[in-house]
Amino acid sequence: MYPRTSSVMIGRNVTNRRLARPRHITAGGLLACVLLSSCAVVDKLPVFPKPEPVQETRIEKPSPSTKKLPRITILQSNDIPAYTGITDELVAQLPEHPTIVNLQGNQPSSAEITEKLRKVGNKDIVAIGPLAAQFASKHAAGKVIFCQVFNYQDLVPATANMQGVSMLPPPELQFRAWKNLDPGLERVGVITGHGHEGLIAEARKAAQHHGIDLIHRVVRSDQEMLYAFKRLTPEIQGLWLVPDDRVLSRRVLRDIMAYSARHKRQVVVFHPELLQLGGIMSVGSVNADVAEQVIAALSGTSRQSKSSAADLLPLKKIRVELNSSVARELAQTSPLDSRASADAP
Repeated sequence: MYPRTSSVMIGRNVTNRRLARPRHITAGGLLACVLLSSCAVVDKLPVFPKPEPVQETRIEKPSPSTKKLPRITILQSNDIPAYTGITDELVAQLPEHPTIVNLQGNQPSSAEITEKLRKVGNKDIVAIGPLAAQFASKHAAGKVIFCQVFNYQDLVPATANMQGVSMLPPPELQFRAWKNLDPGLERVGVITGHGHEGLIAEARKAAQHHGIDLIHRVVRSDQEMLYAFKRLTPEIQGLWLVPDDRVLSRRVLRDIMAYSARHKRQVVVFHPELLQLGGIMSVGSVNADVAEQVIAALSGTSRQSKSSAADLLPLKKIRVELNSSVARELAQTSPLDSRASADAP
C-alpha cells in the first residue's frame, strides 16, 4: 500500500509531507490559474486530496560576478504566486534592489509603461510571464530575460537582446521521477500545439534513457487535443501534460482528467492544483532555480546545455508532489513502486 505522503524532489533532495485535506482550487499558478480559478469541478469528476505547500530549498546566492550587474527592472505579468515567488527570489539574490512593475494581468498602455521605464532609467528587464515578455520585447531599451513563458515562439522575437529561461524542469529529471514511481512505465503520450520540436526531441531522448517510449501528437485546438488523447489512450500508460494554453481549455482539461481516471491512465501534471483533478504527480520548477538562471543570463555567465530545448536556458532543479490517493488506486492494476519518495539514483 502506498504511504500517504507527497514528495518534493530538489535535485537529489526529497522532502516528505502528509497530504492536506481537500480544499478549493485557488489561483495558484499559470495555466492552472487561467483554466481552473473560475470554474467548479464537474460532479462526475472525483476530487482528490492536494498536498500541502512545501517550502522550497533556497539555492545559494550567485557568484560574486553578480556584483557587476546594473540595477534592473522586473516586469511582472500578474500578481500570482507563480510570478511573485520568482520576483521574491530575484530580490533576495540580486546585489541591488530592482524596480518592480506589475502589469496586473492587463494589456498596458505602451506610453504609460515606457514612461515609467524611462524615469527609472534601468535598461535591462526581467520579464515574468507572457504579458510581460511580450511587452518587453517591443519596448525594452536593453537586455530582456524572460521566464514562465511556455509558448514563447508566438510572443517574443528571436533577437539578440532577448533570452529565455525554460518554464519546465529538465525532462530527464521528470522522467526519472516518474520511472521511480512506476518502474513498469514504458509508453507515455504528450500532446502539444506546433513549435515545440526542440522540447520534444529533448524529452524523447530523456524518456528513452529511462526505457520509456514517448509518443507525441501535434494538435491545433482544445477539441483536437481531447480527440487525440482519446485515440492515444489505448497505446499509452500515462500522459505527460504540459502547459500549452493554445490547445488546453478548462473544459477539455477536466474532460481529459476524467477520461484518464475512468481508463486508469496516469497523468503527470505541471502544477500541484491539478492533483485535485486526479493527476498522479505534479512536476514543476523551483523559484530559486529560475532566479539563479535569470541572473546567470543577465551576467553573461550562463552556459546553455547542448541538450536543452531550443533557445531557452535550462533549469537544474525539479519540484515533485505526489497524489498518494491516485497512486494507491492505480497500484491495484499496475505495479507501482513506493520509491518515489527516495533519493533519485
